[in-house]
Amino acid sequence: MIVRLIIVILILFPCLAFAQATTEDYGIYSQYLKELQIERGQINFVIRKSTNYGGNYDDFAANIAGDIRKFLKGDEESRAYFEHVFQKFTPTLIKDTLWVSLLAELNQKIKQKFEMENNFSPDLNTVVINTHIYKRYFRHFKGFKRIEKCWIHFHKKYPKPAAMVEFSEIASDGQRAVFYFTMRCNPLCGEGDLVFFHKENNEWKYLYSAPLWFN
Repeated sequence: MIVRLIIVILILFPCLAFAQATTEDYGIYSQYLKELQIERGQINFVIRKSTNYGGNYDDFAANIAGDIRKFLKGDEESRAYFEHVFQKFTPTLIKDTLWVSLLAELNQKIKQKFEMENNFSPDLNTVVINTHIYKRYFRHFKGFKRIEKCWIHFHKKYPKPAAMVEFSEIASDGQRAVFYFTMRCNPLCGEGDLVFFHKENNEWKYLYSAPLWFN
């Protein structure tokens, strides 16, 4: 009887079946978007409402956590990679190994469906689009010419400097926070980053963004 009741609740209230961002999460996300604007100038953020990466990223967060463990044990093959990707953040990872467990947690969160609303800071220019609208622009994302047409169509609705943005759910232990972030603005402009925050004097502070891919 209890199982049936749970099933009925999930059917009637599907929002309960997946994670949703908290007020604190939106504060972290908003702060990062502002950091991007400071670094790159005005950006109009078009944010995908629902992310469900599933197995598309092949446990990349867990693999990075494993590589960090190897690096901390003195594995020389990992050293060049970390000095390139994590750069000035490398000493922090060496000093504070609790980041490793958070990356393992992020690996699990990133496989689950995650949704957000347009609850970002009001001084940011943000719009949130659902999966149906997203697929209207990018469902046939094959071949460079086709990609170009997709972006032309996208920018007719969302004029430049608009960028398509996706967030993962945040993995946090209350003092540290990490999430996966992607941003694309045309066929030759895109990136995927691991973004790190920590809490200082009861406020979240941006630490570092590690580039995992870009074009």
